Amino acid sequence: MTYGNWIIVAICSAAAFMVLHMFYIAQNRKRPVVADVQWRFWEKLLYAGLLFSVVGSAGTAFWAMFTEGHLSGWLLFAHLGVSPALAVVLPLLAITWAHSCRLFQTSPLPDTQGTTPRFTRLTRFTFWLIMLAGLVTLASIVASMLFVPAEYQKLVITIHAYSALALVALIIIHIYSLAMARAT
Repeated sequence: MTYGNWIIVAICSAAAFMVLHMFYIAQNRKRPVVADVQWRFWEKLLYAGLLFSVVGSAGTAFWAMFTEGHLSGWLLFAHLGVSPALAVVLPLLAITWAHSCRLFQTSPLPDTQGTTPRFTRLTRFTFWLIMLAGLVTLASIVASMLFVPAEYQKLVITIHAYSALALVALIIIHIYSLAMARAT
């Protein structure tokens, strides 16, 4: 299967997950309980930066894959121009939300201090998967530029492409989980 086909599979899988999750919530009639905390200005700015860098990087890569079959020329320059934002925003977002996205909070019940978790379990879980996929995406491209021998370049670029595809699918699910929590 080509990478272009995997792009379609990943996006459709994220959409299918969201539909199944909506049916699950409708059947159980239980909405997750989260604290009604407004995002601070820098959190909005960081999340917008994350979305900008991922949409820009994925847009250039996906367009190139569907039109030319590979990333080269001006699309590669655009990809390289937008991608460094991810290297800056991802660690800052991890620092900002790491405490709020602890996986083992006592959601949906209040924790020992009597406060409700800020994010749902799905939001917290996808956050850490985004951090992992982002780390693999960034590490693989840095490794390919610095110290990977020529015979392994194709493998490292393939790891970069598929981890970035997973990153895009996870961000779609993360946005959905944030929207579902706001809708409660």
